[in-house]
Amino acid sequence: TIMMAAYISMLTLVLSPAQCRHHPNGRWTMRAEQNVLCWDSEGDHRLMVILSIIALLWVLSFFAWCSKALLEYTTNMVLHNVEYLECYDFLVYRFKPETYWYSLPLMTRSVCFSIIPVLPSVYLQLSVFQLVAVLSVAGSLVWRPWRVRAANHLDATMGIAMIIFISAATNLTLTSNTEGVSEHILSWVCMAEIMFILCLPAGLAVYVFIAAAAGWKQTQWRYMICHYKPASAAFARLVKLELTSQLPKRERVALDSDFYQDLSLLFENIGYFTSTFIVLASGNIFHQALPTGEMTVALLMRVKLYVAKLSDFIYPSDLLTLDYSAHVGMSVLVQHGMSSKMLGETVRALRDRQDVEVSQEGTVEAVETSLSALDHTGTLCRLSSIRVASEMRRASIGGDSVWIYVDGTSTEAAATAYLLMMLLSPEQRASSSAAMGMTTSAQRYAAKNLPPDQSFAMSIRRGPMENRETLPDKAIFFLSQGCFSSEQYICGLLELAIAVEGHK
Repeated sequence: TIMMAAYISMLTLVLSPAQCRHHPNGRWTMRAEQNVLCWDSEGDHRLMVILSIIALLWVLSFFAWCSKALLEYTTNMVLHNVEYLECYDFLVYRFKPETYWYSLPLMTRSVCFSIIPVLPSVYLQLSVFQLVAVLSVAGSLVWRPWRVRAANHLDATMGIAMIIFISAATNLTLTSNTEGVSEHILSWVCMAEIMFILCLPAGLAVYVFIAAAAGWKQTQWRYMICHYKPASAAFARLVKLELTSQLPKRERVALDSDFYQDLSLLFENIGYFTSTFIVLASGNIFHQALPTGEMTVALLMRVKLYVAKLSDFIYPSDLLTLDYSAHVGMSVLVQHGMSSKMLGETVRALRDRQDVEVSQEGTVEAVETSLSALDHTGTLCRLSSIRVASEMRRASIGGDSVWIYVDGTSTEAAATAYLLMMLLSPEQRASSSAAMGMTTSAQRYAAKNLPPDQSFAMSIRRGPMENRETLPDKAIFFLSQGCFSSEQYICGLLELAIAVEGHK
């Protein structure tokens, strides 16, 4: 990283013996040392050139080494070579994964800027400098390589500022040869351009300082929900529906899985555009690289973070915190500048933390009544979320009646059953939209995708039938892990089977 930052300075210093100035007597002297004659076989310049060539080979070898590393980058990504990726992360972590190679154009630009002072003609120097600056701005605008969106804007802005600076230098150089144009006007134009360039970084610095002091942040998402899809996808969707129903229209809720196609966009939204980050800690979520990476970004960017541990949460071991990469494949996160140490510290910080209470007694009740979240002021409170009243379970709307049998000890199975009920029974959902947390967009989706002449009286079953209860027209059984070990689930299935046989 230090070499990357000081690369242009080192090249300029190494090439300083080749930067010579021509005099009217035909002799050349070094620009830095006017008493040293250039290309003089008897003077000190010869020794300086030899040392410069040796140093130049060393500096260029770093460029070749970086080029070789980037050429092998794709191969090592396929092989999940985490050690290689951590060794060369300084070349790629600033850029998006699809433009991991962009450090080479930046180093090439540094080489070109260092060679420009060696050129003998001022006009040639200005032309080459302007050409390199234009190509640099074009590359920044076309590829947008930087991981942070603001960095792309800043890179393009500084490139345009360099072009303006070269324009001012060109005007100053050509002033003596310009006919019909007042030198006084040209000098004021050049002065205005130079003052603009000098004030631009100062203005940006003041803006960043004021923004940081005032805590300004572009909040696009009021809540971002992090979850492990195989363990809590349906429950996360219900949480999103509930939070959306309680927020003003201008405030939105997002799931992390909505951005999985572009991880750079996902991490950017978490770090820069999210107000509150909610982690649904279910199963072995800390053994999944992507959710752990999301938590790492939230902690690094100081996003307000809350953890809700579900009933099936598995506590990670101390070995995972000591060496995360030895237990979990994290090559996809190394591309985004995350190390094994960073992820281990995230696991250590969050594994024993629980900010949002979720009932552990009968997870169907947890889905119905004990989801805790945040109110509009940002303080912790208890919400009666996704509540389904007992009389609504037994409502009769018309058409076919459907019973859904679900294991009451599985949060995800219960959440999936409620989602199915909300989609198959739009009238029931519409009559209880506040309790169900269903948004108007979901209602429109159901109205568009369900036959208008078909309706269902939905009933979620967790146990045996009651006396004199009418049999349903259809029954849906959710088979979740461990459902057949639930006594209520088995009793309900057996009694329904006996009732069906008796009805026949």
